[in-house]
Amino acid sequence: DFGAATLGGGIAFDTGKEMRFGRLVLTNAHGSELLDLVVPVQAQYYNASGDWANNTDDSCSSLDAGSDLNLTQFPPGLSSAAITNDPFLLGDPRLSFLKPGMNNTGYIDIEVDLATATGADLEWLYFDWDGDLVHDDNPTGRATFGVYRGSENMIYLRELY
Repeated sequence: DFGAATLGGGIAFDTGKEMRFGRLVLTNAHGSELLDLVVPVQAQYYNASGDWANNTDDSCSSLDAGSDLNLTQFPPGLSSAAITNDPFLLGDPRLSFLKPGMNNTGYIDIEVDLATATGADLEWLYFDWDGDLVHDDNPTGRATFGVYRGSENMIYLRELY
């Protein structure tokens, strides 16, 4: 028990509840400037096997694309962000960027600001991304449009959506 299990005064856990050490992972993504780009984001927890696992039980964390993302775009105005799952669905907010259009190539550096996430502090999703042994870092990643051409030896490439 954390405090007395009363209305507003604590939480009582039984054998059916779990406490998890978690983080929010933001992965880099790249794709064509002619297609919308989904950036993989996942709430994870450290499991009993000593591995990070996707937290498919997280359906209450929430992010807002307009206020919780710090975006640095090169060139400026490259694309706009959208979050489809608010709150998360199976631990995934589904972050995507609208296609910037023909010959609008570049990148967007992304930082999820967990301190102000949708008006609530999501500090349980911080992680030690910089390796200083303090779990106080926001997840960061990069979305790249149209810069990567691929191998010159490739004859045909098809993307399935």
